[in-house]
Amino acid sequence: LRNAVKCVPSQGPAETPDEYDGPILVVAGSRHDCTFCQVEAAAAAGVTVLRFDLSGHRSDAGVVAGVRHILAGRNVILATDAHGEATDADAAAQCIASTAVAIVDRTGIGGLVLTGGDIAAATCTALDSASIRLLDEVAAGIPMGRLHDGRRPGLPVVTKAGGFGADDALVKAVERLRNVGTPG
Repeated sequence: LRNAVKCVPSQGPAETPDEYDGPILVVAGSRHDCTFCQVEAAAAAGVTVLRFDLSGHRSDAGVVAGVRHILAGRNVILATDAHGEATDADAAAQCIASTAVAIVDRTGIGGLVLTGGDIAAATCTALDSASIRLLDEVAAGIPMGRLHDGRRPGLPVVTKAGGFGADDALVKAVERLRNVGTPG
């Protein structure tokens, strides 16, 4: 996560705070083909996908309102429409992170899946979190933990590199976060 977020070892069994018992928000900001295949697989498995335009590099209030409505009962993937397009990666990450954090601040989510290192770092920074307490892996190379500090300590989170994982990686991450209190 580019030294922006450190991982700390787990200490004892994970508790599932009641405040994190809602639907899962997947933030799929990577423009890698692998991520696009994973988003499509998750959509086929019934996860709602909302795409937004990064051309203005600013948070999209319409997306925030739409996700708030949908998250009332379903898991949601917030994805960009910038498939492979050249864009300022830092500005795009900040835009995606600010939109994701606006959603987190206004809804009761059960966990976050952050796809792409820039996205994970920007989102954790926007949540004032500098560390993730590691708990388990969704799959080899896809860690799961809880935010250790910041505005949402204890929030379950999965991080995944944009160009990494099988087509069902996001589906498995959502399923794993829905069952975060049970052993892997």
